[in-house]
Amino acid sequence: MSDFTIIEEGNKKKYSCNKCGSVLSTMDSIRVHILARHFNIMKHECPLCDAKFKHRGTKTQHLATKHGMEEIKVGGSKVMREAEKCICEICKKVFASKGVLTKHIPTHKLVNCPECSVVCTKLDMVTHRSEVHGAPIPTCGVCGYKNRKKGRVVIHQRKVHLKEKNLPCPHCDARFFDNKQLKRHLVRHNPVKIFECPHCMKKFARLNTLRQHERIHTGDKRKVCPICDERFVQKASLNYHMTKHHPQAC
Repeated sequence: MSDFTIIEEGNKKKYSCNKCGSVLSTMDSIRVHILARHFNIMKHECPLCDAKFKHRGTKTQHLATKHGMEEIKVGGSKVMREAEKCICEICKKVFASKGVLTKHIPTHKLVNCPECSVVCTKLDMVTHRSEVHGAPIPTCGVCGYKNRKKGRVVIHQRKVHLKEKNLPCPHCDARFFDNKQLKRHLVRHNPVKIFECPHCMKKFARLNTLRQHERIHTGDKRKVCPICDERFVQKASLNYHMTKHHPQAC
């Protein structure tokens, strides 16, 4: 069986990992993902210390931030040289390249409040104008859901109220709103159990299922009965308890 599934969307193809459901846009990227994520191949070694990395970009970042060096090719050979200092002037964080720094800088973009002298980030400005000047926060007109980012409210409306489901499962008739939901569903069609419990060696297809199972061994009882405060590891146990001992509250 192949390690990935090809998903055809019109004239475009995407590639879904059969082990975890991750969906990537190219065959090369899905192969790199499978080797790095599921076979734990650390093929990028730091030439200056014992550190190893799954991805070249992580190694480049490590060289720049930890050693102040960069690796370049000269005449077919790799040589080391002092890395150009790519430092954010606002937070002083060091980056491996100007390109990465350029993408980082907008996170600190400051804007002036049009109604007073306050200067802050664009996202914080939404909160400031709402709390100080009474400006409205983006709000869903159907249920009142609020978020400082207007785009989040739009996504909420499409997902919750319009119930958009434009991503089809390549194996059945199910459809989903986003890749996250599709990935979670695809695991059902390819239940490769790669996540092993360190306590009893039982295996699971999904990491969150393993984490829930581990609570049985650790005694982490997060589910609390609202009537008598008895605690349970799993929600199913709490539901059974409620039905048996507090049926009037169900």
